[in-house]
This record gives sequence, structure tokens and C-alpha cells, in this order.
Amino acid sequence: MSEPNIALKQIHKHFGDRQVLNNLDFTIGHAELVALLGPSGCGKSTTLKILAGLESPDAGRVEVGGKDITNLATRKRNMGIVFQAYSLFPHMTALDNIAYGLKIRKVKGATRRKRAEDLLELVGLGSHGDKFPAQLSGGQQQRVALARALSLEPEVLLLDEPLSALDAQVRGQLRDEIRRLQLSQGISTLLVTHDQEEALVMADRVGVMNEGKIVQISSPEELYQQPQSAFVSQFVGVTNRIPGQMRRGGIEILGRVCSVVNSDEVDSNKGIGMALVRPEDLDVCPATDGDMKVMGKQLRGTFSALHVASTRTPGTIRIDMPTRRAQNIAVGEFVDVHLSRSEVVVDAIRPEELRELDALASTKNTGLSGYNKAGV
Repeated sequence: MSEPNIALKQIHKHFGDRQVLNNLDFTIGHAELVALLGPSGCGKSTTLKILAGLESPDAGRVEVGGKDITNLATRKRNMGIVFQAYSLFPHMTALDNIAYGLKIRKVKGATRRKRAEDLLELVGLGSHGDKFPAQLSGGQQQRVALARALSLEPEVLLLDEPLSALDAQVRGQLRDEIRRLQLSQGISTLLVTHDQEEALVMADRVGVMNEGKIVQISSPEELYQQPQSAFVSQFVGVTNRIPGQMRRGGIEILGRVCSVVNSDEVDSNKGIGMALVRPEDLDVCPATDGDMKVMGKQLRGTFSALHVASTRTPGTIRIDMPTRRAQNIAVGEFVDVHLSRSEVVVDAIRPEELRELDALASTKNTGLSGYNKAGV
């Protein structure tokens, strides 16, 4: 990560009796894009508003460029903001919308028009300057909103769910455009989104929030491949919940003992735990005497998702594999399932899962009947 340009330090925020942010602490580097992910109500948008000066923290400090701006008015923070709602002036053309901030700053007419025209070209709307918002598509309006945010050459760019109102194809195109512009302009950027793919594709680092805290912040690759908690593992991407016998410092699943990444969250000495395993970390091979059966197969382009049922596990296990290989595996075929990882994240077993496992063990006299359930 580059040297910090933005720092939020020990931020606390309450709305009435509800604590929205709890000792929040993170930084954003120069020209870095950090995305915040998390469930509704976790504090993502409140964090952005505190950085923008639209909300005040109850405690803590906001710094930009090493200067304390905690109590500085929004208009003095030199930040560009793009919200989900485009918020364009309906009576102004695209060009005038972009030039509006420059006009307020009393930039001369010819200069601000040139700057607005350059920005229209930059966002790919050079021929749409004389159109009103109602004459533009949703994606085009959001491009105008982005150009307007960039018009004042902000030190910080804040994006609050900027693409969620757009259809999938336009959203994909515009997220690439935003990333290109952010990098070319070298602007420190905070993106708040509920879209995991958007965060993983666009960001240098992704922070996952829960209950007012960032529970993990790291590169998209590390966040996906090396989650540090059960919450992050299940919130980002797809996981299978596979039961196994807890051992000291590990868990036995699918015939192998794996170390437990989040051993501080679970009792690794006894009982049953639920290993959280990505579908692509599993593989299959034919086995006429196996106890796992392929129940379904879904083509998803270059890879296919196999759904395998076991006498040992409630529900099905999803396994992602290249479509060319999956073509050789038939629905109804018995297979062995292998795990390619030596370490996994483990979650505590849920009461309903334990009841399902007990039912499997009693009706089939197989599965987890021999597991030690002490402490569960």
C-alpha cells in the first residue's frame, strides 16, 4: 500500500441508542481505491458521510494529507462525491451540470467551459454536452455525475453505491471506466458498495464491515482466498459448510486433517465444526463404491457447478470445475470428493445443522454417528 493520504482514526458514531460505528480505524493511500463491503446497517455509508463531512463523528479523528479535517465544512474538503442518485440539475445541460461547481468557484466562463468539455470527452460523452439529463440514459447520467465530481480536481473521490441503479451490462462498462479515470487522475478513492464483484474488480483493497467495525481489510485476492473469519468467508463469495471432527488445532474433513485459520473463534479441541470450503477448492473423481452422488450439474460458461449429495452431509456440496472436465461426469454418478487446501476457516455448527446430522446418523447408521459432540 502507498503512503496514507486519508486516515479515519478511532471513529465512533451513534444514532440515538444504536451504535453505528465502533472504534473504526483505517487508511487510504495516495491514488488508492478502497472499497467497503458489508451487510445493510453495518456502517458503510455512515463512514463515507463522515469522511465527506456530511455527518460528524461522536469521537475520533479524520485526516487528509496529514491535516485534521474532522470539523471542517464539506465545501472546504476538496472532495468529489458521486451518489447512487445522479442528482443532476434537470434544467441544465450536461455541460452546464459539469461546469456548475466551477461557476460557484468563480472560474471564468471560457476556462470552465473548456474544463467541462475536456471532462465530457474524458467520460466518453463529448457529443452529448447540449443534452439535458432527461435525454440521457442512466449510464450516461452517471458519467455526467462522475465528470462533475472530477471538475474541481478533488483530492478525494467518494463513491456511494454509484452503479447500483444501472443494468448489469452498463454497470460493468462504467465500473471499468471509473477505475480507469481514478487511476489516470491519481485520486484517493473510497467506494461503498453492496456488490461483491464490483468491490473485488475495482479496488486495490477491500474492507469488510460488520457491526460498525472493519473485520478484515486486504487485497481482493487475499480477502477471497484467505479470509480470516467465518463471517468474511461466508459474506464474500460462495462457501460450502462441511461438517468435520475438531482436532487440537485442526479439523478432519473429507478424509484429511486441515489446520484451522480462525482457531481463536472456535474451540478446536472437541466437538463438530463446520469447515467453510470454496467450491473451486474441491475436486471429484469417479468412485463406484463412493458414498457421494452427483445430483445435478449447471453450466456456467468456462466452468460448471456440480452438486453432490452425501450420506454424511445434509443438503448438497457444490464443486466448481472446468466445463471440459465436467462433461465427463454424469448426473447420478458416484464420486469421491477431494479437498485441495490444507487450511480452512471453521464456523460453529448451528443447532438445526446438528439436528440434521443426528437424523442422518440415526436413519442411515453412517455419517457422523461416531463424532464427538461434546461441547456443541
